[in-house]
Amino acid sequence: MKAIINRHLFSQNSIDSGSITMHSTVVHKFSEPGEYLGKVIRGKDIVGQFRIIVGKRQDAAASQQKSPASPLSPTQVHVDLRQLEAPTARRPESSQMSANRFTIGADGYAVFKVSTGAGGYAVEVYKAGEKEGAKVFDSRELNGDDLLYALLLRPGTYSVVNAVTNARAELVVAYPEKGMPRNLEPVRIECGNSFAPEKINTKPMQGIVFSFKAPSRIKIDLVRPEDRADVAAVKDKARQTQSMSANAKPSGKKILRRIRITPRSASL
Repeated sequence: MKAIINRHLFSQNSIDSGSITMHSTVVHKFSEPGEYLGKVIRGKDIVGQFRIIVGKRQDAAASQQKSPASPLSPTQVHVDLRQLEAPTARRPESSQMSANRFTIGADGYAVFKVSTGAGGYAVEVYKAGEKEGAKVFDSRELNGDDLLYALLLRPGTYSVVNAVTNARAELVVAYPEKGMPRNLEPVRIECGNSFAPEKINTKPMQGIVFSFKAPSRIKIDLVRPEDRADVAAVKDKARQTQSMSANAKPSGKKILRRIRITPRSASL
């Protein structure tokens, strides 16, 4: 069996909270009971739809007392946006809504993620039965109890910008070294009119969690990569060039001496 490597996991070096990929996960809290309609958007197209049913608070409390792991009102549901775009999801709306239905208790969380592929999705959620203008959530502008989880793999220096408030920060992902700890707790960043902290340092594979005190769209871009393998290759090539130059001069002198000596020997 051949291992399948998702190239997008290693080739993407930027994150946009309004364009969810494998490197970013958006979490939204649903406080009000009721039924919600969701749209998955890629570019200008709606590529998937779903429903979220939020149970009543008393029902959720009773269910949790009866069984903390009860499937009737879980505290969170995972919505894989890639699966909603899959061909199996492209059915008539009534059939699609039945297949793509999620249930959580009041004050539960919907976790919007991408399992594979290039991603680039946005999510809009509306309260069912109300006009379309009554939007309750848009992943392109996070606020309140929303969370953004980001994961950066490539070592280097990144710029972090809140496109709404223009707040800025610097993020440095350290180069992996021997003996570095694993399974580190995520670094937590508070975002509003400014970032706290404004200087962010993470270890390889260490997650970053953004919380919000103002409307936000977070954009993270690689400014200066740290590619030590390339630096080592350049240094090694320079050493080889110096070595070849050093050996070339003695060899040339020996050849010249032989040319001068040979005619003299022949004339005797």
